[in-house]
Amino acid sequence: MQNLEDKEVREEIISKLKFSIHDLWKEQNLIDISVPSYLVVNAPIQEPGSLKKMIKKIKQINLITNYSIEVLDKDSAKIKLKYLGKIKSLQNSLIENGFNFEILNNEWNLTLAG
Repeated sequence: MQNLEDKEVREEIISKLKFSIHDLWKEQNLIDISVPSYLVVNAPIQEPGSLKKMIKKIKQINLITNYSIEVLDKDSAKIKLKYLGKIKSLQNSLIENGFNFEILNNEWNLTLAG
């Protein structure tokens, strides 16, 4: 059981709730799809060329209208995706295009499948 008297615990709970509500709105089509959404994903760089492979696959996803590499180091990259539509549709498109993703601490971690 978490101590709700702890300010950091309360802030973390509020942050998680906001994230969940935002995703629920998108899933239920309560957000206008004519307005693009943005998602920053963490992408570990597992081997030489893996980032290049990820970018190639990202470019193939029709829902993603643009991307930019926000942070890059030898072990990982943070990639900002601009997409249209529901978050669930983006999740499905990522899976269909050979990605695995995991959401930990409100951060998306994206890896290539297989």
